[in-house]
Amino acid sequence: EQSHSSRRMALFLDRDGVLVAEEYFKGFTPDSLHDVRSVTKSVISILVGIAIEEGFIPSADEPMGTYLTPVVDSIRDEVADISIRHFLMMSSGLDWHELDQGNSFSEWWQSEDMVQHVVDLVREYGLTDHVIFGTDRTVVACIGDKRMVDKGAIENAPMVERIVPILAPYKMASTEVKKDRTQIKIGPEGFPVGGRKVGIIAGPCAVEGREQLFRVADAAKAAGCVGLRGGAYKPRTSPYSFQGLAVEGLKMLAEARERTGLAIVTEVTGIEQIEPVAEYADVLQIGARNMQHYPLLDAVGKVNKPILLKRGMSATLEEFLLAAEYVINGGNSQVILCERGIRTFETYVRNTLPLAVVPELNDKTHLPVVVDPSHGTGHAHLVPAMCCAAVAAGADGLLIECHHDPEHAVSDGAQSITPQVLSELMRQIKRIAQAIGRDA
Repeated sequence: EQSHSSRRMALFLDRDGVLVAEEYFKGFTPDSLHDVRSVTKSVISILVGIAIEEGFIPSADEPMGTYLTPVVDSIRDEVADISIRHFLMMSSGLDWHELDQGNSFSEWWQSEDMVQHVVDLVREYGLTDHVIFGTDRTVVACIGDKRMVDKGAIENAPMVERIVPILAPYKMASTEVKKDRTQIKIGPEGFPVGGRKVGIIAGPCAVEGREQLFRVADAAKAAGCVGLRGGAYKPRTSPYSFQGLAVEGLKMLAEARERTGLAIVTEVTGIEQIEPVAEYADVLQIGARNMQHYPLLDAVGKVNKPILLKRGMSATLEEFLLAAEYVINGGNSQVILCERGIRTFETYVRNTLPLAVVPELNDKTHLPVVVDPSHGTGHAHLVPAMCCAAVAAGADGLLIECHHDPEHAVSDGAQSITPQVLSELMRQIKRIAQAIGRDA
C-alpha cells in the first residue's frame, strides 16, 4: 500500500503464500512521488534482508523481479533484472557481503554503521553533526553553511527519510529537531527530570555549615525531594555580602549526598570553578546573571554533567533558548531550563514569575523545564501557591529554597520556606500532579 493520505506506509512481499512481511514507517507522509520511491526502496531493502535472514529467499544472487509484486510497481521496472545483492548494495551504499559472514540482517541495519554512514557524508560537506536518538527515529542535525551542500546526495543516503530545514534560530533545542521529550537523569538514583514524575529540588540558598546543611537535607529527603540545592559559590550584588564557602561547601554537599542519596545542584559562577564543582556535584547550575556568559556556556558544554540553566532576569524566551543552544552546541545535550522570574516595574515581588513561559517552552523545545518560585517571588508566603501553579502549568520540576531557620539565614531568608511548610507543600503538589496525569 502506498497512500499519500495515510500516516503509515506498509509494503508486502508475497512469494507463493510463503512469506508476508510487513514494515511500518510511522509518522511518514510522502510529499512527492520521489519520496514514495525513495522510501519504497528503503523498506524493500529491509524486507528482502529479513526474508534472506529467515530463509524464505534462498540466495541473494536471485533477480529482484522474482520477489516484487504489483504493490511495488513504482520501482519494479528499474530493479527487476538486477540481483538482490546488487539492489541491496545500491540502495544502502554499504557492503552487503557481510551478510555472508554470519551477520544477521536485522543486526546490520539497526547498527551504528547506518548512522555513521550519514554522519560521514555530512562531515564531507563541512557541516557539524549532532546525532539525537529518539524512540521512533534517529535525527542527524547538521549545523553550518548549507550553500555548498548537495541535498540530494544526503537525501538518497541509506535509511534517510527526509531532509527538514530547521527554521527556529535555536536548532538543537527545538522540537523541530526532536519531537520526543528529553529526560535527563540526575543524582545517584538517576531520577529522570522530564519524565512523568515531577522532581522537587529543595535546599538552602547558601551552604552555611555542616549542621545547617544536613538538617535541611534530611528534611528534603523525608519530604520526598529528589535533589538538594545549595550554593558553595555565591554571586552577590554587593561585594561585602557572604560569597560562599567554596570548595569546603562542595565537600559538605557531597557528604549530604552520601547521607541522603539526593542529587546535588549547585552553581558555577566562573570557568575556573567548573572542575571542582563537576567533581563534587551532580548538576551544574548556571545562574541568571551568567545566562549570557558565553565563554562559560561553551565551557560547560564540554562537561559530561547535566546543566541547569536559569533564565536571565531580562532575557526573552528566544535569548533563553539560544543560551541553551550554546551548551548543546558545545557537546552537552543535558540541559534543564529553569524559569526564575524576570525584572519588571512591580515592587510587591522581587521578580515577576511568568508561568505562561512553561507551556510555551514545552511547545518550542524538547528540553525539561523547571521553575524556581523562590527567586520568582522573593517572599516565602508566595512560594507554595506558585509551586502549585507551576506544576499545573506543566513544569517538570521545582527548585525551592528551604531553611530550618530562615530568620537567621545568611542569604535569601525572606524567600526560604521551612521544612514543615515543604512537607505540607509536597502533599499538595502530589495531588495537583495526579490531577493532570503526572506524579510527584
